[in-house]
Amino acid sequence: MLRARPYHLLSVRPRHISYHNLCRLHTKHLPSTLHSLLGLGLNFCLQPPHSTLLSSVQLERFTKDLHRRIMFANSPPFEKAELYTPNDEWSPSEPINEELLSRSTGFNFNIRRIFGGMRRKAHSNLLPTQEAARWLHLHPEIIIFNADKNLGPCIMEREEYLRYAWKDHLSDANT
Repeated sequence: MLRARPYHLLSVRPRHISYHNLCRLHTKHLPSTLHSLLGLGLNFCLQPPHSTLLSSVQLERFTKDLHRRIMFANSPPFEKAELYTPNDEWSPSEPINEELLSRSTGFNFNIRRIFGGMRRKAHSNLLPTQEAARWLHLHPEIIIFNADKNLGPCIMEREEYLRYAWKDHLSDANT
């Protein structure tokens, strides 16, 4: 049995892999490696297919907020609460401290270097056998949901799931 398993499933593997197959027809064409993907749990974060663009980082807003905090760091607290109205044209002055200014400039430079330029294809954090089961989230006949009492993910036909939802919850007048 061990000889038949791929090596990468034996070497790097989570300890508690489990999911519940609630499909009426267990002969449905589900990948045999489905347990290695669903066993990771529904909180497992997939690596996005591409790197983040610099425009989504909002570096200018971060720099403006940093300079504003530095500018008002040692100012006395307000005596009376005043109504704050945002002004997009206002910009805080750059820090006078050379150390803070050089660190801020260096940080901006490194972030632009990392996130600037073209989008790069990211490396997947799934094993090759787990990649084969990625089609599940777009499958129109299958639904994956979390079981009660933290028992792990479940897989079921969508029609059966809707029928149970109607029978157990929506058609019950007491619910």
